[in-house]
Amino acid sequence: KKISTEKKFYKLSINSNQTIPKIQPISISFSEPFHLSIEECKLLCFKDDTAALSVPVRIVQNEENPLIYNLIATLLDGKKYRLLINPLKPTFYGNILLSDTVDFFTLQTEDYGTLTLHYHLIASEGESYLFELLDEKGKAIYSWSDNQSNTKKIENLLPGKFTIRCINDANKNGKWDNGFYFLKLNPEKVYYYPQLFQVRSNWDLEISWNVSSN
Repeated sequence: KKISTEKKFYKLSINSNQTIPKIQPISISFSEPFHLSIEECKLLCFKDDTAALSVPVRIVQNEENPLIYNLIATLLDGKKYRLLINPLKPTFYGNILLSDTVDFFTLQTEDYGTLTLHYHLIASEGESYLFELLDEKGKAIYSWSDNQSNTKKIENLLPGKFTIRCINDANKNGKWDNGFYFLKLNPEKVYYYPQLFQVRSNWDLEISWNVSSN
């Protein structure tokens, strides 16, 4: 079988010298089938300009798209990292992959904001409520369940505008259901915090919400 000349055939989810949150997922997307092993992927954390320590990495293949591999590692704030990709074998189609090295940085602790939410919830016995923190575009970036009034502290938030959605999770499946007409099941009731709020760097925002009154 003829082996082609070396090409990259994959793309990293981060760019060289990019600064990312420590919780941001890092992934590698291949353009053709390839089995990525732990021996072909190494992550270093720099203590200073020269000294670096190896960081344990776990490789998880995406269930929905087997061409994508997620790199699971515990990153620290305010550090420089180096990701080394060194494919040791050809792809399924016989193509040789180039090695790649990407240096990136993580945000400092003071770059994040914190939200402390005090919420008042009147729940009947057996009820469960799903809370979701939504960004300005309506994307859920954090969620939790509760069945009583409480206080929730959410740390390591990137600065931006947010709001909160609360769903009466009647069937306790962790998502909103729009009902079923033929079974006479109504859509699950949804409450929204009445406005957007701003989370700023190095700041603890504290808000209160009477959920049932909205």
